[in-house]
Order: sequence, then C-alpha cells, then structure tokens
Amino acid sequence: MNKFVLSILVLATALPLQARKVDRGLGDPKSVYIEKGSWQIGFSGGYRTYGAEGLGETTGTSLYGIVKDLSGQATMGNISASGAWFFANNMAVGVRFGYEQSNVDIDNGSILSFVALQNRHIDAMHLTGDIFCRAYIPLFDSKIFAIYGEGCLGGKRGYSKDYEETDRGKLGTYSDDFSFAFKMCSGLSVFVNDFCAISFTLPFLQIGKTWSNEIKEGEPSSKRSQVIANYKPDFLGLSIGVSYNF
Repeated sequence: MNKFVLSILVLATALPLQARKVDRGLGDPKSVYIEKGSWQIGFSGGYRTYGAEGLGETTGTSLYGIVKDLSGQATMGNISASGAWFFANNMAVGVRFGYEQSNVDIDNGSILSFVALQNRHIDAMHLTGDIFCRAYIPLFDSKIFAIYGEGCLGGKRGYSKDYEETDRGKLGTYSDDFSFAFKMCSGLSVFVNDFCAISFTLPFLQIGKTWSNEIKEGEPSSKRSQVIANYKPDFLGLSIGVSYNF
C-alpha cells in the first residue's frame, strides 16, 4: 500500500514539472518575420573551375594519392530562380527552376596505377524544377534573423556525354537522364535591409529515384537506375542565395 501511495505522489509531482513552460530566450516562434500576403523572389548560383597539370618533366599531379599523373580541367556551374507567396505569417509556397552544367576534360591520369585515363571527356546539362513549402521561425523576436525548414518535391531532366576525341570524331556514350525526389533542408535567413535577405541552406533528407537511357554509337544500348534514401547533412549541397520580399 505504501508503494502505491508513493507512486501516486511521484506521478502527481512529475506531471506539473512536464507541463511547465520552458523559456530558452529564443523569443516567440510565432512572432512575424515575413507577413502574410508577401511575395518573395529568390536567386542562387555557383561556379567552379579546376585545373591540373605537371611542371617540367612531371606528367601531372596527384589527387589524394588515388589518382596519379592527373592533367586536365573541369568547369561546373549552376543557377536557379524561385518565386513564393506567403499564405500565412512566416509560411510560403512556391516554385523553383534551375540550370546545371558541367564539363570535365581529362588529358591524362591513372587510378591506383591500374586504370588509365586518357583523352576522356564528360559533358552534362540538366534542367531542374521544384514545388516547395517553407516555414520560418524568427530568433529572439527579431525581424532580421530566422531559421527555416523547407520541403520540396521536384525532378531533373537533361543529358550527359562520356566520350573520346578520335580521328572519326567523338565516340562514346550519350545518356538521357531523369530524376524525381522529395527533399528536406534547413537554413538561416538574414535580412540585410528592409527587402533583401541572404539565406544559407543545408539539405539533410532526400528520397527519390534517378534513371538514364544510354545510347552508344547511335543505338540504344542500356538502362541504369538508382533509388536514393539519405538522411544526413549534405555539406556538398550547401548553398547561398539572395531573396527579395515585397
């Protein structure tokens, strides 16, 4: 009987403790960061180039000790634009369109001294499209700083080419590429004036599928596909964008 009474007393004490309001000093998450009825236009992009060549009698450079005698160059770029409407305070729905292109030219190289790479070229171009929903949580009741979460559903369409330059022209494989995925990401938004904000976005969830139809020497040759399910921060996907709100 004493154990039963003690259990009731412990439970009665624990319930109010669990129900108490905790204020961590981050402000009211329902305070207004961007008002209902606002429109947002955003832009983001990136451009990178890589180059490798040997000096003097050296054939090329080493990449992490795995690829040796590497010489060549690579160019990668992407750009995207988005538009969103705030159907409630701090919550918006929108669409995003993007363009990606990469060109890789490997003049010489070897992987672990077993696989030789010479006269290899890879070109790729893809168009992307997403429908997204984003929710902001202002920090410290501020209209300058906020964190946000975003979920988007979209796909990618484009091509990739893997070929060699020969006396008869370019010989290799052409691929029609497709993908469809659901993604989630989080980020930080900072207003630099009354209308313009800078955002830093980090993807952490992706569930989807990619597939390609390959054509070799002018004839359909093969198909390949991949199912993706990742739940981890994708630091290579970290992006910086600018948005205008009015």
